Parts: sequence; structure tokens; C-alpha cells
Amino acid sequence: MTASWGVPPQPWSWQLREPARNGLGIAGLVFSISGLVLWLIAFAGLPLSAAGVICGAVARRQARRGTATNGGMALAAIIVGAIGVLVSAIWLAVIIYLVLHPDLLNEAESGGSR
Repeated sequence: MTASWGVPPQPWSWQLREPARNGLGIAGLVFSISGLVLWLIAFAGLPLSAAGVICGAVARRQARRGTATNGGMALAAIIVGAIGVLVSAIWLAVIIYLVLHPDLLNEAESGGSR
């Protein structure tokens, strides 16, 4: 079947494509930002940031394969999540250190004199 001007009709490639799956990149960025905001609550910030890094890495892989279109958002999720993991881990280490050495807190409260 040809058109009246002699050019055969072309298949519509946009109808054959699967829709882009951008959910993991968006979720990764939301997790990463939430973890970074909640870094003072180390038990909340650390897992949220880690989940953001994982979701961002999977979304980045999907973007490289061409099944997602938000590779930049996935990269941002990885970077922000890594910062959140680092800050939360340092804060958690400080909390654990202070719990294991309560004499430091007592000394600080008494003004440093014994």
C-alpha cells in the first residue's frame, strides 16, 4: 500500500516503544534527600541514604540500557545518598563513642575540672 505520492507509509516507532521506567530514579532521589535531611537521627538517615544509593545505582543501570530516561537524576541520587551515608555514619560513630565513654560527657558538664 503506497500513498498517492509514491512513498510507502512508515511504521510509527513511538507506538512500539515501551514507556520509560523512571520510578527508581525518582525514588532514589527522594530517599537520598530524606536521608540527608534526617542525618541527625542516625538510625533514620543512614538506611534512607543507603536506599537512595541503591535505587540510584539500579536506575542508572536502567538509563544506560535505555529503559529509563533519567540518568542524571539517578546520578544525583547516588551522589546525595553517598553524602548522606557518610554524614550519618560519622554522626553514628560519634554517638557510639560518647555512649561507650560517658566520662567525657561528665567531664564536659562539670567544666573540665575533676
